[in-house]
Amino acid sequence: MGDQFGEWSNVGQVIGGYRDDFDDSTSGWSMRRSTYREEVLGFYENGRYVMQIVDRYDWGIVSPLKPAPRVPYAIDFEMRTVSQIYAHSAGMVFGGDWNGESCPPGTSFDEWYKHDKCFNHFYNTNTIYNDSNANRPVLQLLFERIDRLEWCQGCGGSPMKRVGETSDLDNLGNVDAREWNHYRIEVRADEIRLYAAPVGQELQLEYVYDDTRWVSSPYFGFFASTDVIDNLTWRFEYVQVMPLD
Repeated sequence: MGDQFGEWSNVGQVIGGYRDDFDDSTSGWSMRRSTYREEVLGFYENGRYVMQIVDRYDWGIVSPLKPAPRVPYAIDFEMRTVSQIYAHSAGMVFGGDWNGESCPPGTSFDEWYKHDKCFNHFYNTNTIYNDSNANRPVLQLLFERIDRLEWCQGCGGSPMKRVGETSDLDNLGNVDAREWNHYRIEVRADEIRLYAAPVGQELQLEYVYDDTRWVSSPYFGFFASTDVIDNLTWRFEYVQVMPLD
């Protein structure tokens, strides 16, 4: 697990599998991107990782800055919304870049928000809680391919704009919006597949995406975002990233 070096030389590098059950609060997960430092939070709590956002129109990415194996690989994780409020969302970020420098690099305004050290591009399984039908809330997928970030504080909504391509908003048909769900992302050279199911049930294919321009960038993490209403909380049970085939 982790980085493994060849028998004759340490020039070659093979990336093995990765798993974190969040029992160790020193395993390296930290905020790498956020719209407001004081209002977008990530922390370990009772064997889980938690993302909280205390104001609307904010989002963040947390990551251990560990590389995924070479393509093809799969990411498995479980997550649940605690706040259960309309337009609160979370998901897995992958296909992210990192230049090896501190990310974020400092505490000043420009360094914290506008840096170019990591996650300048990525994919995002942005999963949105929708309780417009109070008797049957749903989780909706807004799959994102982010090609760049743009800071625009006067543009309304979040000041850090995610620029790229987004899917049509579609209900995830095989999840329980109020409970824990298991998600699996398969990252292949020619396509990306998202599977989902309530924990303990058989995974079902939910979405396929065929633009793989960023799959060679190996960094991954969790995403959370608010829209309209504040005080978001999502919890993550574990994450596992393993080679396929």
